[in-house]
Formats: sequence, C-alpha cells, structure tokens
Amino acid sequence: MGLIAKPSTDAAPSRSLLATPWRSAFRALLASLLVGLATACSGGGSEPVRGIVLITLDTTRMDRLSCYGDAAPSTPAIDRLADTGYRFTHAISSASQTLPSHAAILSGAYPHVHGARSNGVYRLSDDVLTLPEIFADRGYATAAFVSAVVLEARYGLDQGFDVYDDEMEDPLVVDGPNRLEEELDALQRAGVDTGYFWHTARKYEEYQRRAASVTTRALAWLADTGDEPFFLWTHYFDPHGPYDPPEEFATAAGGGARGQTDPSFDRRRLPHYQLLPGLTTYGDFLEAYHGEIRYTDSQIGRLLEGLESLGLADSTLIVLTADHGESLDENGYYFQHGDFVFDSELRVPLLIRPPGGLPASRDITPIVSTVDVFPTLLELAGLPDAPPAPSGRSIVPAMEARHFEERPVYSEAYIAEVVKSGDVYRSLRTRSTKLMALGTLETDSPRAWAYDLVNDPREASPIAFTQASAVRREEMDSMLAELRRIASLPAIPNEESHVPLDDERRRQLEALGYLEPRDDGPK
Repeated sequence: MGLIAKPSTDAAPSRSLLATPWRSAFRALLASLLVGLATACSGGGSEPVRGIVLITLDTTRMDRLSCYGDAAPSTPAIDRLADTGYRFTHAISSASQTLPSHAAILSGAYPHVHGARSNGVYRLSDDVLTLPEIFADRGYATAAFVSAVVLEARYGLDQGFDVYDDEMEDPLVVDGPNRLEEELDALQRAGVDTGYFWHTARKYEEYQRRAASVTTRALAWLADTGDEPFFLWTHYFDPHGPYDPPEEFATAAGGGARGQTDPSFDRRRLPHYQLLPGLTTYGDFLEAYHGEIRYTDSQIGRLLEGLESLGLADSTLIVLTADHGESLDENGYYFQHGDFVFDSELRVPLLIRPPGGLPASRDITPIVSTVDVFPTLLELAGLPDAPPAPSGRSIVPAMEARHFEERPVYSEAYIAEVVKSGDVYRSLRTRSTKLMALGTLETDSPRAWAYDLVNDPREASPIAFTQASAVRREEMDSMLAELRRIASLPAIPNEESHVPLDDERRRQLEALGYLEPRDDGPK
C-alpha cells in the first residue's frame, strides 16, 4: 500500500474551520447522507453506522479476559461485546509500548513508518494522517479521553479531535510516608539498593487517572453530540502497573489468583514502579493485575449502559482492543512490558461489535495486526473515498467469510537511545512461527532466531538458523527477507519528531518504568 499524504490546507477543512459556530449545523446536515452511505456500503443488511467508539485497554493480555480464557478474571461487560460481535483470536499489536502502539492504531502505520517509536521522547508528526482527522473532515464530532501522561496532546495524537481530554485530575494516590518508609525498610532488609526504588511510592504520581473519570467524561460528551455522527476514543490505563485496584475489585471471590505460586519469582527483580506495599508474592501481584482488569471492565460496562440509555447502542460500531500485553512470568520477565516482542506483550484482544450486535459471537481466526483497525473502521463506517492505510489492510473480508489471504504481521520494541540502549527488537509472526531479530538487519548474518509457536507457545526454546531443519530454515529465510522488506519501508515524516525531555516528563517516565531512574534518593 502506498503512503498516505496529508491533504493540503486548501484541500480539506482546517481545524479552525471545523471549530466555527456553524460546525454542528454543518455536521447535522451531513448526518443523513453519511447514514445512507453507510447503509449502502453494508448492503442494507445491518443497522447503519452513526457513531464509532474505539476502546483501548492499556497493558491487557488477550488471555486475561474471560471471553478468551477460562483462567482469566471475570470481565462480563467485555464478554457482552464478544457475545454479540466478532472475536479475533490472533490479533497482534505492532508495538509493546503505549504511544507507538496507539499511534499505529490511529494511523494504520507500523511504528517505524509513523515515526513515534517510543514513549516520552517522540511525538506523532503532523505529516501522518489519522482516523480522527478523516472522520472530522467528513463531518463527524470527534473526542478522545485518555488516562496517561504518555498520551498527552504534546505527543501528537490529538490531531483531528475536537476534544482531546488528557487532564489527569484523578491521579493514582499511594498512601503517604509511613507506607513508603515501611517499603524502604523491607527493601533494605532484603539487600536492595533503595536509592533505585525510593520514588516508587511517591505520595502523588499524577501520571494517570482512573477509568471512572474517563467513562464519566466520555458519557457527558456523548450526551452533548445531539444528532451528529461521532467518533469517540476512550483509553483505560488502569491495568498498567503499579497494580492498585479499588478495594472492591482487589480480590476475586474465592481468593482469585492469590494462591498461585512461582518458585522463580523474586520480588527484588521487579521494575521499581511495581513495588507497592502489600504486594509480596507472585500471587499477590497477579491478583492485583486481575483486579485492575475487573475494575476497568466495570467502567466499560458503564460506557455500554450509557450508550443504551442515550439510544445509541443500535447505531454505534464498537471496537475494543489493547495497546499491548504484560509479561507475567514468561522468559523470566515478571510484570513488565516494552522491552521485547514476545507474545505475552503483543497478543491482544480485538472485538468488533457492529451496530445492534450479532445474534451470536463469531470467531475470526486469521492472524491480524492492530494496524488493520484503521482501514477496517473506515470500511465499516462506509466512508466514501477513504484513503488506504500505510501498513494495515481491511479485515472486513475475514469478518464476512470472504477470501482473506493471511500474511505475517510485524511488531517492534524500540528502546530509544535517550531512554535506554537504542536497541530495537523486531518480530514477524504467523499463526505457527515467529521470527525475532535484535539490532540491525543489514548484515549478512543478523542476530535472528525463530520460535515454533505450536509446540513452544511460551517462546522458551529459540531456534537458531544453524540448528533449523531444512524445511524450517527455508521458512526462516523467507520470513527474514519479508522482515527486511518491512523494516526498510520509508517513514512518513520527513524528520523524526522528538519531544524535549524536561525534568517533569523525566520524573513521570521514571515512575512508569520507561526511563531508568537517575536520582540517588528522596528529594
């Protein structure tokens, strides 16, 4: 697919034009036309699309939603979406960090193509065309409600949104000095250098807000949209560490995961931001993670109920996915993400519920990428002359049981030099095999290996090129060639868009674990 060039200011309404007082009247005039086009594009066999709601969960593995796995915590609201929609069983994120993954979802471009490759130090360039810009230019009201500082407007995802609400007015609060002192004492007794961990339990870390605030504000905005077509994005950060669910969600009936053990678990090796008081064992952390997911599900339930009470449920297309997952114990990597491209960090839920819902859930088994959300939403919305995605492709044919040729999906973990090492992990994945590479692909013998996902789903036994069978080696060579092709695709921005890293942003990124702490103790 070709790269998308943004229209010039002469070719499309500017943001200032769309923000004029007559905008609502202009959109209302377009509403009936858009609904008619959407109905025509769907063949008239389903409810017309008036609104689109994109729900993204942060740090949420596919197998931690009960609609995907028996061992998962109960997520009844998300299950309702799955029960009346399309459930994708092999959806893979394009990145294991929040900003590059969300930028890929909104632009349909792989991270090295859209350019915002790492949290906190890059922004999405204005050269990149996004879903909200397309919807806004076609008369839709657009709004986003995000819940983490790594998605603040300064990082470029606000383009195309009439409302981009990134106010962290309900920050995570960790109890004060007594708990902090107790935690530091415990770490010191365990032989850990507390200079590294001191900031874990700062009294107020204003880098996220709770899911309830996101849902409340989103519903208030929906109530004000009138008859306008709309595009709404809600982002829920709660499953990201540190795991601190509201008390009523902290423990499942029957004890949940608290009894689970892992003999290799060592709390002292966890990232500093996870070390909240009261979480000691492997089961404690797992149950707290599940508690955050249960809480988030409850707020998604509020959002769905709000759509129903506003009379929007039967005319709204709902898409739910996650930016990335979380390694719980795989590869000795506990309760972390962002550094690698293992399935624990990349395999995510993807649910698409059409307006009015389906009579029953339909499983879609071909492997797909989160960059495919962009072209799929445009097709399902029935927008005329929608531009192609730079990297993704519509998965509507798979949903409609038409011919859909599977292709390997690309993912990366880019650790920017200003953050850590400057390394990049890349992967190319089919349903049965994953090729993984570290560093440059330009040498004759790059650092690359493979995993047999059928017999080694936890990716514990890497297959070297020299150890592979003839058949496997041929497959790996083919995948390496494709990985090189994808990695060499040109970037859309003319220049990398770096964001100045001031002291406040550095403190926030340290608290989230995206920067190594440089402080030597409490200030």
